[in-house]
Amino acid sequence: MKKVIIGIDGGGSYTRVVVSDCEGNVLAYNEGGASSIYKDINAASNVQQTIQQTLKQANLLPQQVIGLVAGIAGLDTPEDLEWASRLTEIEELECPKWHINDTNVAHAGAFLNEAGIVAISGTGSKIFAINDSGKEVTNYDFHQYANSAARFLSYAAVYEIIAGNVAKEDSLFLTQVLQYFKVDALEQLLQLGVQGFITDREERTRVFGLMAPIVTKAAQNNSPLAQRVCQRAVYEMSIAIQMLGATFTSEQVLVTGIGSVVNDPYIKKVLISTLSANAHKQYKWIEPELPAAIGGILLAFQKLQMTVTTPMIERLKLWNSSR
Repeated sequence: MKKVIIGIDGGGSYTRVVVSDCEGNVLAYNEGGASSIYKDINAASNVQQTIQQTLKQANLLPQQVIGLVAGIAGLDTPEDLEWASRLTEIEELECPKWHINDTNVAHAGAFLNEAGIVAISGTGSKIFAINDSGKEVTNYDFHQYANSAARFLSYAAVYEIIAGNVAKEDSLFLTQVLQYFKVDALEQLLQLGVQGFITDREERTRVFGLMAPIVTKAAQNNSPLAQRVCQRAVYEMSIAIQMLGATFTSEQVLVTGIGSVVNDPYIKKVLISTLSANAHKQYKWIEPELPAAIGGILLAFQKLQMTVTTPMIERLKLWNSSR
């Protein structure tokens, strides 16, 4: 019976599942709904169904899986393992399972388990590093949170608008924001704000998160208000990256970004420029070698004490480039 590995990238918006054989050949890939219980009450069924669909796609049985690594958004403490482990509870899927934070699998894929810093900013925000001494460190260790997640860009922009910090160059952006909230005037947006915008927290998070591309596009189009908002987010990310960079002994530190916000053209350009101005370290921006779900595969190989060879990496890269 063929033996296979499962890697999972479980984010706040999507669940991505990859099944690979023991030689690094990807046999199936699927995407489903969110994995984090803080973003979706159906997280468990989302993950379980996506795993089952992926196995079915490859004509595999759960008994053929010999190891599974799941990177899950929101799994930040040992107590979180209680809910996170339930995400992969599937009948007859009784292989060893490792549930970790989604930044770990993102880092493993991006740097192929080598040293570097990954800035995650999309639905959520977290900066994670494995330094050149092999130590894991995050901005959370410093009790710092970079307010760069998509919803925070939108909140900040709306607050600026309501506060009246709008220049004539922001007129198009202002119109777009009013249209987005289906109001005709600033006074109506103010009244929405007084009422808390949207009562349901999850729906409010979703609506503000989906507005973020309007903010970053406006910044690209030279709206001073949108640029201020984006530059503040970049500043917070850059401080977190440089704090983690200070734990590296090497002069050059590799950095990459994962998520819709950090990979937005305007945000990415400003962040790279900001990091390049650091006088103490040379921060070199690279593109991720492999996606986070494949990072889960690599970590599963590692935990199962299986050697990852260059041909295996090349097979994984070939699959990634062909999809």
